Amino acid sequence: MTIDEYDVVVAGAGTAGCYAAATIANEGLDVAVVERKDAEEAGHIACGDALKGADAFPEAIPKSRLEPAFTNTGVDHGRFEIPQEDTVLEIPVPGELAVIDRWEYGRRIIAGAADAGVDFHYETVVNDVRQTADGRVTGLRAKRRGEPRTYEADVVIDGAGSLSLLQDKADFEETTFDTNVRYSQFCSAYREIVE
Repeated sequence: MTIDEYDVVVAGAGTAGCYAAATIANEGLDVAVVERKDAEEAGHIACGDALKGADAFPEAIPKSRLEPAFTNTGVDHGRFEIPQEDTVLEIPVPGELAVIDRWEYGRRIIAGAADAGVDFHYETVVNDVRQTADGRVTGLRAKRRGEPRTYEADVVIDGAGSLSLLQDKADFEETTFDTNVRYSQFCSAYREIVE
């Protein structure tokens, strides 16, 4: 079994994972992102088509790197229609909202993190966390291209999304913070463009 050692290991190459990894790498630490998708598919991010707060991106990956993925920055409100109740809500969006090309955006955040010095381990499926007897997380167990692999790190970040198995695998019995992520804490959205 191969053992990789890093200062920090991040699960997931989406927005949270790439920004966390780039921020840490910019501080001079060794960071790896483990991503279940292959290098070609990574970047197909399961997120919405819009980014609220596009005027306030963290500097770890500069906004200028991402702007080519913005397809529309002229959105200043959302319109929500409830046909059954004959209701229309116009809700203003403070700050900049950018409609994005998700594929292009995903590729650009990965490239930005890589340029910051982050190592990417594609085709790596996380199976479990490594923990000490006192509950400290010390790494991940995974399979990379079908081969067992262990990642040891001082810090492990779960950026793998709402259905990540890490929150289920880690023993949080001794934690001093809320670890109960409920399905009511995330949502689904539907978008329809009518011309």
